[in-house]
Amino acid sequence: MSGREALEAADAVTLCVTSAGRPDLLAATLSSLMATHRDAFAEVIVIDDLGDPEAARVARSLCPGATVLLNRRPRGHLRSVDLMYRHVRTPFIFHCEDDWRFDPVPIVGACREALRHLASASTVIVRKPEDVDPHYLSGARTEFTGGTPVLVLSPSADPVFNGFSFNPGLLRVSLWRRHGPWGRFRREHDISVAMKARGLGVVQLARGACVHIGGGRHVKDPFQRLPSRPLPALGRRFVRPAWETFRHRVRF
Repeated sequence: MSGREALEAADAVTLCVTSAGRPDLLAATLSSLMATHRDAFAEVIVIDDLGDPEAARVARSLCPGATVLLNRRPRGHLRSVDLMYRHVRTPFIFHCEDDWRFDPVPIVGACREALRHLASASTVIVRKPEDVDPHYLSGARTEFTGGTPVLVLSPSADPVFNGFSFNPGLLRVSLWRRHGPWGRFRREHDISVAMKARGLGVVQLARGACVHIGGGRHVKDPFQRLPSRPLPALGRRFVRPAWETFRHRVRF
């Protein structure tokens, strides 16, 4: 199969990784993922929002032939994702950030089967359930897709999340083309609320295959457009999500 045929195959996947000046974490992420999935991706794209040349060196050493994008000026997370996704030429994207450690088990095929069987799935994430706050899993139902157990997360478990997630996982590029660009939203929270308003939600592999390793090293995104006057706790948890749901239903 030629390179072009591989990209155009109905099951072809591009690995897309966001980074922000943390080359050591990026190295841990890519080395653990590529150990099992080197042949799973037709292309690899890595973007570093801080333009870190060490991130480029790490990406090219662990993923020869990868497309590496170094922002000359920071764009923020959501706009960096948009720029990266504009380079995708395959039907599927495996989205990842630079601070995860993967088990040496194959996961892409199971995620693809789940997307094909569950029309309401916005993304199929592979984070281990034990690495997730239990309240997000409240009310989740178990289904089997291609023999693999998955958790269909309940949209009512959290007023904001469970509609969409940037946790490592598989999504269709058509989802972003239809509902993006993500840069028109304030935060990941707002994308999630918008997806729930469209009847879409997150599905999670029941066994999972990765854990977060970036705790304590969060990179603040100065481009997140937060409200100038933060709402009280109850407003943040209930009033704002209700308003965002209404707003996105009207918009779409």
